[in-house]
Amino acid sequence: ETKTYTVEPYHLFAYHGNWYLLARREESKKEWSTFAVSRMKKISGTGEIYRPDETFDPRQHIRDAFGISRGEKPFKVRLLFARKIATYIEERVWHPTQKMKRRRDGSLEMSFETTGWKEFVRWILSWQPDVKVLSPKRLHERIEFKMKQGLGIVSWHA
Repeated sequence: ETKTYTVEPYHLFAYHGNWYLLARREESKKEWSTFAVSRMKKISGTGEIYRPDETFDPRQHIRDAFGISRGEKPFKVRLLFARKIATYIEERVWHPTQKMKRRRDGSLEMSFETTGWKEFVRWILSWQPDVKVLSPKRLHERIEFKMKQGLGIVSWHA
């Protein structure tokens, strides 16, 4: 579905080979939106001038996200990765607030705080069956539901 938005652009950034625009939509100036530039059909000016918030720091804004997905309320996450992938996970920075701890059995516990949800769920699913969600419970339930959808146990329309 094609939609028209009037936005106040704040920051343009690259992520995983694509360009994104971080902006505030005219109808909800308090909320931030991220738009994939590659999906834009037409861009034009309104002729109006706006004054961006000079205190806005895009690095701080993106810091709370997971990837480019950002929500409003931060939540704490604890994940447990199987020993066979622990070294790979340990060698990368997946989130700026991450903390990692090796367990005696070689598995790896990762924790951090994020506001991202959508992209984070997809990321966890990409590591199945080698990761367990320790907390929060609602994230564990979401992963379980998505896995059941993938297996056809529950409907995609549920």
